[in-house]
Amino acid sequence: MVARKVIDAKKSHGLDQDTIDDLEWKLGYLIGQFGPLELIQIDVARTDGFRDELANRSRVIQKAAAREKPLMETVKGRGGKPYKRRKRPLSNTSINAILKLLSQIMQRAMDYGFVDRNPMKTGERKDRFLPTVKPARTFLEVDELLALLDAAGALDAGARDDRRIGRRAALATLSMTGFRISELCDVRCSRVDLARARFKVADAKTPKGIREVEMTLWNRDELLLHREQRLRDDLPMGADDHFFGTKTGRRRDPSRFSDRVLNRAAQRANKNRAKQGLAPLSKITPHSLRRTWAML
Repeated sequence: MVARKVIDAKKSHGLDQDTIDDLEWKLGYLIGQFGPLELIQIDVARTDGFRDELANRSRVIQKAAAREKPLMETVKGRGGKPYKRRKRPLSNTSINAILKLLSQIMQRAMDYGFVDRNPMKTGERKDRFLPTVKPARTFLEVDELLALLDAAGALDAGARDDRRIGRRAALATLSMTGFRISELCDVRCSRVDLARARFKVADAKTPKGIREVEMTLWNRDELLLHREQRLRDDLPMGADDHFFGTKTGRRRDPSRFSDRVLNRAAQRANKNRAKQGLAPLSKITPHSLRRTWAML
């Protein structure tokens, strides 16, 4: 009950859906571990054990991936359709974020008089949380970005008609607009104004709920090619269909999109660069492309 009140309080503060989804993702771990317990039973020993269990699970996943025998899991996309993907280890930063939410919940329980102390605030912070290393903030130089886009285009060119998902256009858009991956997946065809070179993006922070984002002419050309290709492949491009959608025009799952588009394109680009005697690309995430946009 206290956990749900914390989430409801966050919603009342006007947070966007991505933030709410992140909070509920963390809450899923906490309910899975502490759901059957009374609040008074959540003590220092149990919270430390939970932290260590998450860390151990991540090590097992990392070791399996290092042996090239990755562990798989079945998850549901936003549309409810299940699919398999590689299990993803939690970083110490992610584990600490889950523990931070637990600390907020236990603090609220203290405020309401349900418990006498917050176990996450017992002793030194280093005793309750895992050590973290400041992550490398990567971005792509111009030649690296072009290598990534060429690899993405090659992947689409070699794919079946119903599996051309506009990898090149999608990555070009991420690196030229600063969109988050969820914003890119949300874009519907009616929100892509190619005549005026504008995107219309839903934004709860603006008075009208819509903000306009300019496209560069280069990005516009990439989007035109993507649109023409989808029409030739007889894929949905109606006003309500998603511009970078599935073969039925539905929204792609951002996590799956990141794996199938960004990671595979980066692997292909690195193979090409190795043949040319060039250094591989740094580890790239969707945020790397946002930083590339800021740099450009």
